[in-house]
Parts: sequence; C-alpha cells; structure tokens
Amino acid sequence: TYQGKRLKFLDIEVVDEALEPGKIHCEKHDILIGTSDGAIKLKLLQMEGKMALHTEAFIAGQPEFCQGSLPS
Repeated sequence: TYQGKRLKFLDIEVVDEALEPGKIHCEKHDILIGTSDGAIKLKLLQMEGKMALHTEAFIAGQPEFCQGSLPS
C-alpha cells in the first residue's frame, strides 16, 4: 500500500541491484524497489482507483514516492 491505497505492479523486471527490502530508489525514469532477493524495476503501475501509468508519469505525479519505502 501507498498513502493508504493499494498499489499494483503491472509490469516489472528483476534486476541485479542490492537494495534493502522495501526501499525505493528512483533514477530519472526508473523506479527500483528492494526485495529479499535483490530488486525489481517497475515499468507499469496502478494506484487504487487510478489508471495504470508508466513509471515516468507516475514519478511526475507522485515525486514523494521516491523518498520512501514500502512495507515488506
């Protein structure tokens, strides 16, 4: 969940990055989220009640997302 709403990851890619589980890291148009086995790169996500967005559009509308973490 993010801001009390469900967040769906509709398209992801497993990447070889070392991030703490739940830690969010943004680079330009990419969002990486740490997992217990490494990290995933988000490509398409959807916030509850909203339309699906590619990461670039999501970051533009929710820049504070890149400063936080998700529950693991």
